[in-house]
Amino acid sequence: MKNLNQTPNQISYLTILITIICLGLACKKDLTSRDSLSPSKTLSKKTNGESQEIKKYLNSRLDKTAKIIASLSRYEQFRKVVNEQVAKRFDGDYNVLLKDLIKAFPQQSSKINSIKPIISSSPNQTNQFDPDPSNPQPMSFYFEQLRLDLEEPYVVNGETVYPQIYIPFFGDEAIQTGDVSPCSSGPIQLYPYPVIVPFDGDESQNQVVFSGTSFDTSGNPIVLTVSECFASQNTVWAVTINESVDQSGTTNTQVIPSGSSAQIGADAYMPSMTIKVHKEVWIKGASEINMKYAFSWIDKISPTTGLTSINYFNETLSVPGAHNAYSTYITGWGGTRSGDDIEIRSFTRKQVNKSSQVNINFTYAPLSRPIYGRSSYYFYPIAGDYLYFVIYEYDRYNGTETANADGVPFSMYSGDSPYLATRIKIVPANQPTFVIQNTSAANISNSAIDFVSSHR
Repeated sequence: MKNLNQTPNQISYLTILITIICLGLACKKDLTSRDSLSPSKTLSKKTNGESQEIKKYLNSRLDKTAKIIASLSRYEQFRKVVNEQVAKRFDGDYNVLLKDLIKAFPQQSSKINSIKPIISSSPNQTNQFDPDPSNPQPMSFYFEQLRLDLEEPYVVNGETVYPQIYIPFFGDEAIQTGDVSPCSSGPIQLYPYPVIVPFDGDESQNQVVFSGTSFDTSGNPIVLTVSECFASQNTVWAVTINESVDQSGTTNTQVIPSGSSAQIGADAYMPSMTIKVHKEVWIKGASEINMKYAFSWIDKISPTTGLTSINYFNETLSVPGAHNAYSTYITGWGGTRSGDDIEIRSFTRKQVNKSSQVNINFTYAPLSRPIYGRSSYYFYPIAGDYLYFVIYEYDRYNGTETANADGVPFSMYSGDSPYLATRIKIVPANQPTFVIQNTSAANISNSAIDFVSSHR
């Protein structure tokens, strides 16, 4: 635990000591961070052999779950409930965790047991059929299989992850007149039931076409090739691992900080953002936009010590999604530690396709929040007067990419290059606007991303 009575000079000496210890121990973590708490963070740290074991395990589990869901998808009530739950967009995308889907059905087993295979009355489908004419089963037969399958958690590297159903082109994501269509040819064959596509999330092979299962109009199981064009014209249920929930299976919501009396008088936030380029494969849905940042000086040299000092931000002690308590983890030049992933928000496929400006109202840098909860010590100016940051599309299973933000190295859990890697000047709230981009007034734009930085 940090000594709350430390002076700024003592903090500087402590910084040097931590740097030496960190490098000597190969930068082992001495704090419990979001890296160690999130099920997504440890997967890409495995050796190639261990990664293959993870991939094999996930594919085995997802394939089994997908087959059960394919059987259930033939039942009108199941499709109805899936559509209702997906429409809630619990994390901003058209998906539902399977654990929550189970809870959405009636608890009384008698209600489920009474559901027999039925002939759909949809006026758009003419050749309807009993989905299993040779051996009809009640829906409860398959529903119980799903419940038992999910009783065994999906565990990767000792941590729980959560399977979901994601429906591409659902709701307002459906192709409308004037939208860019993913199809280069005319209409394709339509199928009467959802096509179920399991995917382990590995984007390293740049896969854009997948294998899916469904049933034809005679009730026979079929295997189909599923492209983005196919999904825009048929109902596709992707069975994947959700990337936005924590180990308890819940999402984090940012708590907007209240006003501050700190010397800088403000926190830096992004009123809006535009994502222009897809860095997420279509079968996984929305792009999860994350960032990392560090405090330093324009020459990376601490004016107190005369040494290189890069102070990566981490949210170790904060309430999830809230900026209310902080710890700094300080490394020397070339250190392997590069801060915590900070989740900004998800951008839907259509928002990216249309390069839509989205109001995000996101506080990204707690400039007015004290270090260690001590009211006299702040990140600015003690840790630096520049923010160096990287913004990227977060992926769980695609290894680690590296980026350099004007001389500050970052590692990212991503399968692509970042949207942006740069620096921005920190200024107090009432300081006149500089010509250079700064936390109070910045409008940053390139071919992949636009966003605004302001104070509040």
